[in-house]
Amino acid sequence: MLLLLSLAIAAEPIVEIEDDSWISADIVLAAPIDKVAAVLSNPEEIGRIDGTVTVTAKPDEACMLTRTVVDHPIASVAYDSRVCPEGDGVWHAQLADDGLRSFESIWTVTEVSGGTRMQYRVRTQTNLMVPQWIINRSSAKSVAHTFEKLRDHLEAS
Repeated sequence: MLLLLSLAIAAEPIVEIEDDSWISADIVLAAPIDKVAAVLSNPEEIGRIDGTVTVTAKPDEACMLTRTVVDHPIASVAYDSRVCPEGDGVWHAQLADDGLRSFESIWTVTEVSGGTRMQYRVRTQTNLMVPQWIINRSSAKSVAHTFEKLRDHLEAS
């Protein structure tokens, strides 16, 4: 009964497509900031929890070099990025190869009353012959899915 109650009141992510092709997402999690930060600082863990992407990472000084493979119905895409911490609770990733035309993402976590606010912004531009609005819509759905999976994982224990 308690599990059903906690699932019923779980926050839903707010995901928006901005005019400049950035996708933004926001959610308040009933989880401590250190637990959220531990997951977000490990790109392989994010991929494992998400279940729809494969991420491999290796240390590169204070950063991580990552290889992400997205198996999508439109097309499979693989790209390399460099994920670096930028102060407390902020991780910034930028494209490190030409697998995409451009890619940039920023994770931010802040402590709030009763939990942690998790925010994410991402902009992806591919080399595919697909209109950007379709890429944006697909990215927004993927981000919502990732946030739901992270929420379920982080609030479960």
